[in-house]
Amino acid sequence: MCCLNKVSPSNPFGSSDGKNRSKKVIHLSDRIIVLMRGLPGSGKSTFLREHGCEDYTVSPDAFRIALSPPITLSNGERVVNYNMSGEAWGLASNVFSARISHLRGNPCGATFFDATLLNEITFKTILRIVEEEAWGDVEVVVIDFTHLPLEEVLRRNPTRKGTLRYVAESVIENMWLSRNKIDLSKYNVEVYRPEDVEVLP
Repeated sequence: MCCLNKVSPSNPFGSSDGKNRSKKVIHLSDRIIVLMRGLPGSGKSTFLREHGCEDYTVSPDAFRIALSPPITLSNGERVVNYNMSGEAWGLASNVFSARISHLRGNPCGATFFDATLLNEITFKTILRIVEEEAWGDVEVVVIDFTHLPLEEVLRRNPTRKGTLRYVAESVIENMWLSRNKIDLSKYNVEVYRPEDVEVLP
């Protein structure tokens, strides 16, 4: 199964008006790759924590924190060192690859990849890893938070203030303005909104 090319057309969210959308049940023992997609502060990590998925998750953010202590801004805030993003993405990609690789003995069980994935080049890179390391023989699901308006994301963001998860509003706004509008229907992935997904052991 190739995830870079769609084999049959479908609407990413079910019906075009957002009503009667299909539901998805994910078992953590399933042979499945789940890609979290959305702005910082949109609820991706909260979803993973509340659904018991953290031990099944690979995240570039975790490697940014592992590679460097937080840095202190001029206003006294301590934030993640985003200068480590290149190295963090390289490590996250390698771990993601190893986790899903048949050759490394990990053919079963869910894997979640927690990143913004707003850039189509990055999105395709992750799908290519799935094809190469899982031989394409795996279900790929996108839990998509991009339907949330920017205003709602900015409203939620202050609840993370004082933690390393907080991202400056200007950064979120710039990501929103520079995002690529990816047509996910081109790819052989199932796309669901978070409220339409249930995670079970």
